[in-house]
Amino acid sequence: MSIFNFKKYEVNSLATAIYTICSWPSNRKSVDQLNRDFLSYEKKGIYGKRKIKNYRDFVKFYNNVRDKYSNTLIEDLEVDVGQVKFFSDTEQKNYSIFIGNGSENVYESCYIADRLASNKYEDKVVWQSILEYEDQLINSIYSKQELTQVSDDFSCPSQSFFENIQRNYEGFKNPELAVYFRNYDTVNDELYSFFSEHERLPIFLPLMKEVFEEELELEYENTDIMDATKHVMKERLVNNFHNVPGIKTDYLFKVNVSNEYGERVLTDVIALFHDERCVILVPTFPGSNIKKRVQEELTFKKIKVSGKPDI
Repeated sequence: MSIFNFKKYEVNSLATAIYTICSWPSNRKSVDQLNRDFLSYEKKGIYGKRKIKNYRDFVKFYNNVRDKYSNTLIEDLEVDVGQVKFFSDTEQKNYSIFIGNGSENVYESCYIADRLASNKYEDKVVWQSILEYEDQLINSIYSKQELTQVSDDFSCPSQSFFENIQRNYEGFKNPELAVYFRNYDTVNDELYSFFSEHERLPIFLPLMKEVFEEELELEYENTDIMDATKHVMKERLVNNFHNVPGIKTDYLFKVNVSNEYGERVLTDVIALFHDERCVILVPTFPGSNIKKRVQEELTFKKIKVSGKPDI
């Protein structure tokens, strides 16, 4: 189906149908072109009158678009449906988030964004709105839907899935976020708008967090980002390994670790100290023999740890 063939459809029901197809888990790896074509059509501002009123109408529409869009490029990403929860230190609240969107370190980056956004009221408001919006989408689209195992096959969403999107689509509109992201500039040339040009209709593209993080990177100096990263890392370590709530006697060090003969085994690794306990984080990578060295030279043996506190 080309943009020309969109013309017979009323734009809101067309947007709902496309949103249904694009948010269906098995289709999420291959729907970018469908979204782009709809955005181009909506931008023209001339729409048809035919409405996609029910599932029967939707299936007919899907059958028309299937041949063109089922053969588009399949992205290499892990599709998730809200299994991951992010705890915002700023809001003291858990949010369901998407991490299967092709970006790297999505979960970890959220903590850095949360820290940086807390510095300015305007950034904090936008960040909170994005988290709430994504949480709303996930809980509205997927929480009550029995979803089969995700495949690479472009497929027709079920009737219950379509009807669920149809009921909730109006609630996915967000004028404030639409205005904020209207003229955003991103280094990722594969991205497109989160909302349409004229009607500000929602587009299923779970990358708002990542675009906002790009904005923060431009807004802050590298030293500010590094400080936020260090703070976040310390908080995560303390929260994971400190089992005495309310007592802040922990110290974070950048350390060197030597074996019982004084030979250095680890250089500039992170260590968390509390009372008589010490947790040392050891980075590993393919081809490294560091795990073997730790087991042979440090495990159950006397070691020397030296370094600088409060990294």
